[in-house]
Amino acid sequence: MKTKTSNDISILEEKILQASTDSERGSAIAELACSVKYSDPERAVSLSDQVIELSLTADLKTVLPKCYLSKAIGLLHMSRFKVAEKSAKMGLTSCRQLDDQTGVRNALNVLASIYFRRSKYAAALEHYLESLEIHKQLTSTSDPGILSNIGAVYLQLGDTDRALDYFTQVKMLENEINESADLKASISLNMGRIYSRMGMYDDALEHLKEGYEIYLTNDMKQAAASTADSIGNAMMELGRYDEAMEHFKTAISSFTSFDDLKGEALVLSNMGKCCLLQESGKAMELYLESLKKFRFLRDSHGIAEALIGISLVMIDLGRNDVALDRLNEAYSIAEKEELKPQLSEIHKYLASILENEGKFDAAYQHLMIHSDIEKSLRSERVANSLINLRVINHTERTRKEMTTCLLRNIELEKEKDELEEILRLSEDEHKKDARGELHAHARPGPRDRTRSH
Repeated sequence: MKTKTSNDISILEEKILQASTDSERGSAIAELACSVKYSDPERAVSLSDQVIELSLTADLKTVLPKCYLSKAIGLLHMSRFKVAEKSAKMGLTSCRQLDDQTGVRNALNVLASIYFRRSKYAAALEHYLESLEIHKQLTSTSDPGILSNIGAVYLQLGDTDRALDYFTQVKMLENEINESADLKASISLNMGRIYSRMGMYDDALEHLKEGYEIYLTNDMKQAAASTADSIGNAMMELGRYDEAMEHFKTAISSFTSFDDLKGEALVLSNMGKCCLLQESGKAMELYLESLKKFRFLRDSHGIAEALIGISLVMIDLGRNDVALDRLNEAYSIAEKEELKPQLSEIHKYLASILENEGKFDAAYQHLMIHSDIEKSLRSERVANSLINLRVINHTERTRKEMTTCLLRNIELEKEKDELEEILRLSEDEHKKDARGELHAHARPGPRDRTRSH
């Protein structure tokens, strides 16, 4: 997908003005809504609603699915999850009524993305897998977008083995997606996150920055903000706190501009962690604000993260009793949702508190559970998969470098030929001038001819 330029959007706006019937106007508005769903979510929702209203009096069955899905994506970016889900389901129903299997596949992807953003990972995985099955029925070629999305769900669930399997497949298909800006950036974002999960932050930054530039270039504001947050996380882990905070501020400013409450809550939690590491004294305030937003959204994953952060502040303050309460609340959520990364952290901090209180047997049990979870997250198979990914990355980079070198050599050869041609023409001109002067000296002038008579 290539995001529409301002010129493209102007053309669509003119097309709306020139429409002679409600049907033509509705089709043009639907196309515009689809074009701005990433760059201007609020406008995409408003435009889609116009078409839905027009459909009451005009025949717009074929464009309604596009409107419902554009509206769903716009609402998703504004953290209005329930109405986004409703709109996506309307789009799915419309596609099924039209027997449009390609549309059904796309609608399932949008629904899955909504569930993913709400941290409803089981539902997200179910819809992505159903979308993948339909795709296999439609074509024999792989869809790197769906594969990448499935990998992202497994990554959040802590199933790093499966996540890497899908990301490896995607990387091997990368040559086929050069024209898809959003997909290419999404893959870079997911690769950055998996390297971050493995503690390979320099590798993570390389991929995250690549995705960030693509999102910025294509005016995909919500995705750019999310990537800026991930870049901040990686920098924070590398101890580059000031740079991390700059990226967090960029991210939260963008999320706030289009009312993405989930995005704001995520960044606030990360800013809290950064302030805690910097010992700035602002961590508790940020974690509490994050927790408030996550509770409003009923986001279990986010609530657990914020509670863990608050417990760390309490540990620093020597309030182990309060820290234990927060960790136990986070534990009940993480265990229910089977969030391995969060469970690993909780057991590590529980072990630390209990050890400080002299409860060594209990501390040891938590430490062993923490160790077992970490082993599953960083298994030998995971290490081998990461090596494979690095080989693929290195091979791809080498291929690109060779291609660039070859193109440069062709350019240099062309420049050389052009220069030689200029020199040849210059020499020919010089020789011509020289011959002209020679002939001029050799011919007798008028006086010479008179004198000869």
